[in-house]
Amino acid sequence: MKIDMILSNVVELISEDTNALLNDEAFAAISLNPLVTWVKFILTDDKPNGNKQRIPQSEFANLIKSGVFMPIKMALGSINEGHDASLLIGVITHLKEAGDQVRGIGALWSKERPEDVDYIRQEFSSNRPLNLSWEIVYESDNLTETGITELVNTALRAVTLVGMPAYEGRTPILAVASKWTSAYIDSLPDSCFLFIESGGEKESEGKTKPRSLRHLPYKDAEGHVDRAHLENHVQRAPQIKLANGERISEAKASELQKKAQKLLSRQEDSKLDELEILQAKVVQLTADVEAAKLALTVKDTEFTAKIAELETLTTEVAGLREFKAATEKVEAERVKLASIKQKFTDAGIEKPDTYFDENRVHFLQISEGDLEFVIQEMVSFAKSAKSSIIDPNLPKIDAEEDGSGADIGEIVKELHKRREAKKS
Repeated sequence: MKIDMILSNVVELISEDTNALLNDEAFAAISLNPLVTWVKFILTDDKPNGNKQRIPQSEFANLIKSGVFMPIKMALGSINEGHDASLLIGVITHLKEAGDQVRGIGALWSKERPEDVDYIRQEFSSNRPLNLSWEIVYESDNLTETGITELVNTALRAVTLVGMPAYEGRTPILAVASKWTSAYIDSLPDSCFLFIESGGEKESEGKTKPRSLRHLPYKDAEGHVDRAHLENHVQRAPQIKLANGERISEAKASELQKKAQKLLSRQEDSKLDELEILQAKVVQLTADVEAAKLALTVKDTEFTAKIAELETLTTEVAGLREFKAATEKVEAERVKLASIKQKFTDAGIEKPDTYFDENRVHFLQISEGDLEFVIQEMVSFAKSAKSSIIDPNLPKIDAEEDGSGADIGEIVKELHKRREAKKS
């Protein structure tokens, strides 16, 4: 993609007058918005970096044109070694060529990422290095005889706070604006000041006018005590110049110092109280966790016991079901045999119980129709007492003493055979 296409929708370089803000003297003056923390940094120089890449000065104009309003990024809660897991924390607002460097100003979003912006401010105030690494797209590159790759037709995509920058310390953050600027202090309510002279006027917002009557600010816009400011006020109190040009009295300075020390002591006590509360919460939570673990162990034991009980009951139920089925089967067979005996008796056929016991299996299997048929034939045979003797091929209905004789199944088959023969 051609560089003129890459830059077609990018805002043009800001005016030289605005870029004058890059000067150290004017840098603090731009910090007007309390929701923004301003930083000054070096974006790049024209020397090779640790990756053996180089941005020639001829490319500086492209970076400046493409870089305004591009993102500043940082990982959450810390500065990672590289670009991984980095998220937006601000935006580049100004870029300018300065000799063999491109320098810039960026606006960090104090409201959106307050902890991380405070971390940057604290690291800078502690003189710990804060280094940047650019993210650049480019159309082509040239490999020089010295093994250095020069990037051509570049456009800036982002700049990221990293722990291991390719420029090895040559692209640092040069300045971090304090939020306690004159504009910020003027915006604070009277309650944020340790001492306010008499003789002023209250505005509709409740702020004393003129602002010069307000001294020793120690609370921020959210009403939080700034311990560093409060500690400093203990030393600064005797140096206060009143509106009439005179220095504050020793008695008043001493009073303000005691007030500041008392507030510091309260804050310390408050922190100790908070610590004790947190420690008590930790103890309580630890006890709760142990109690929960014990309860879980008890419930687990109870659950295991219930499972074992359920398995025992399941086995018992299965046994009871089998017993019930067997009992019902015996009862059904008894009822059926009693019914068969009654049908024999009703037909006038007298048979001993042993007859029914010997033919029990056959009687239980015989259908109602076959049973009626057998009884009818047996009644017919009974009328012709000698028919079974005359016809030697008919199975004996009654079992002999020697155990011979036909069972009910054989009788039914033979009788059916005879009936069919008669019909034909």
